[in-house]
This record gives sequence, structure tokens and C-alpha cells, in this order.
Amino acid sequence: MERVMVKRRGIMILKVLAISVLMFLGSSQLAAQQEVRRNTVRITSPRQGDEVGGRLVIEGTSEIRDGSRVWILIHPKLLINQWWPQSRPVVDGKGNWQALAYFGKEERQDDVGLDFEIAAATFDEHAEAEILKYHENGKNTGKWLPISFPKTTSQIAVVTVKKVR
Repeated sequence: MERVMVKRRGIMILKVLAISVLMFLGSSQLAAQQEVRRNTVRITSPRQGDEVGGRLVIEGTSEIRDGSRVWILIHPKLLINQWWPQSRPVVDGKGNWQALAYFGKEERQDDVGLDFEIAAATFDEHAEAEILKYHENGKNTGKWLPISFPKTTSQIAVVTVKKVR
């Protein structure tokens, strides 16, 4: 009788272990699938270290798999987590995009010589709503105050440029 109970316990332990291993492998495969499905964004112009003026057309490529949208945000590198969203990029059917970006106010000269980071990423509808609210507030008040970088649905592509004029 004891042998039967020990055998049954051993079988139960083996079943629990087998189920645990299958669940672990299944979650690993799911994580790998999610990684494969992740959106990608790349900035192709300007390039790292380029010199820019007060405004520039930023260009890049993207692969969007979940309905997210590409946006560009810029800030002087000295300002941590203070970003200025730019105009919504125009994206073609192949994922190539362009957006007009401003490096400070064109008429200002006090930011000439500063490094600016250009960041491109994809954002879901909730994060995009934050960006659209930023644009709406700016249009209504004339004040374009920076925001924190919203949560992304892709890695963030970053290029650093120097404002020279």
C-alpha cells in the first residue's frame, strides 16, 4: 500500500514538473514571438554628429506591426527628460517617413552650439494622445512646454546633432 502511494506521489510530482516545464517553454516561445513582432524605427537623416540649423526634415524607416504611430521628439541634450514632440511624420506604404523638426526657436541664437537629440519611436493610442494634447495646448496657448518621453511600443532610435545656426 505504501509503495503504491509513493509511486502515485512520484507520478504526480512528475506530472507537475512536466506541466511546469511546458508552461515555461510556452511562455518563452510567446516572449520570442512578441520580440519578433516588435515595431522598429530608424533615423536615416540626419546622421550622428551632423550640423543643423533651426529646422530640418528628419527622415527614417519603420516597421509597424500593431497599429502604433511614429513620432519624433527633440531636446537639447543638456535637458534630461524634457522633450518637444515635432510634427507627425508622413509615412508611405513602405514604412519610410519624413517629419519637419525644429531645434529651438529659429530666431533664437542662445542655443547655437548645443547638441540636440532627435528621438524616433512608435507609440500606441494612449501615448499618442499625450503628444496630440501637447500640440493642442501649444496651439491654444502659444506656449510649447516640454513633456516627459511617453511610453513607446518600439526601441527608441536616437541621433545627436549640433545646432550651428
